[in-house]
Amino acid sequence: MRLGILKEIIQMALSSIKTHKLRSFLTLLGIMIGVMTVIGMVAIIQGLNRSVIGELESIGSDLIFVSKHEPIQVGHRSEEERQRKDLTFEDAMAIEKECPLVKAVAVDLVADLWEDIPIKYQNIKSHDALILGMNETFPQVISVYLPEEGRFLIESDITHSTKVCVLGSELNETLFPHTYALGKDIRIGPEKFTVVGILEKRGSIFGQSQDNFVGIPITT
Repeated sequence: MRLGILKEIIQMALSSIKTHKLRSFLTLLGIMIGVMTVIGMVAIIQGLNRSVIGELESIGSDLIFVSKHEPIQVGHRSEEERQRKDLTFEDAMAIEKECPLVKAVAVDLVADLWEDIPIKYQNIKSHDALILGMNETFPQVISVYLPEEGRFLIESDITHSTKVCVLGSELNETLFPHTYALGKDIRIGPEKFTVVGILEKRGSIFGQSQDNFVGIPITT
């Protein structure tokens, strides 16, 4: 009985398809486009996931980032968020001292982007490079901050607020397209800093260059 009903339904469906060929074709085409769209979206999402995981693993998967505010902010900050105190270098040193399981603490302070502080060598200027105050443990904590030439900042640079700096590879190419940078003096705003290191090229993360910056002692 059921088999007969099923056979009749199939025959009716085939008859309908033959009678309305164009409509049937358009229906099938719509289904195919829908399925292909879903498959494409899944592939894109999986690709993005792999990209994000790869970017994070390149930085280091055993890191904890601590900041005053969330890295990505949606909407206006609350009153509580606006009243949060700035994190200090002393806070970082306290974490390193009081947390025995923490191997090392790297600290950075980004100069206010709205100040538009020029970075200059002779008559060549850069206005879009980041200025980072850093401590000496960055290469130990985030292994991508490795010097290709010269050296990174050292403990005495931090202790004595030495006027030295390291350049990301992109900023190095901007300021010194035809000149060897090590030992040269650049100006960050009105202050003079001696270049002691050029860092390895890191590429971009989420479309943002990681090489267009200058690193100076955070205590400077």
